[in-house]
Amino acid sequence: NRSRPFPGGALDTLSRLLAPVFVLVVFYLLWVGAHAPGGAFQAGSVLAAAAVLLLLAGLQARVSLPPLALRLILVAGPAAFLAMGVMLLLIEGRLLQFPPQHAARLILILESVATLSIGATLVALFLGGRPTHAQESR
Repeated sequence: NRSRPFPGGALDTLSRLLAPVFVLVVFYLLWVGAHAPGGAFQAGSVLAAAAVLLLLAGLQARVSLPPLALRLILVAGPAAFLAMGVMLLLIEGRLLQFPPQHAARLILILESVATLSIGATLVALFLGGRPTHAQESR
């Protein structure tokens, strides 16, 4: 039975201090992304980096998602993009032609959903490379 080494006080303290800063950066990137380059992918990457940092520090999530909820989060970004595109195609006659009075709000909603989906995907890819306890004992 192999026990995981304790990461140490510096990593634990640093991860607890940096995680809230990462979340602020995520919100900033989302807000800026509605008006300028940047947005969903950058924010999702920072969100995933915060989660990976907390995982590496040994802080386990207190909330465990059921597999169906995780799958819904993973496909929510592409599904929202597709649904918004089709909806706007039917309403406006052009693909992703946002009405000017609602453009900023719709883009922010779309990028927020995409951020969660991208962040969850990157964290799932990180966790997918970690062997399970059954594989470690072989």
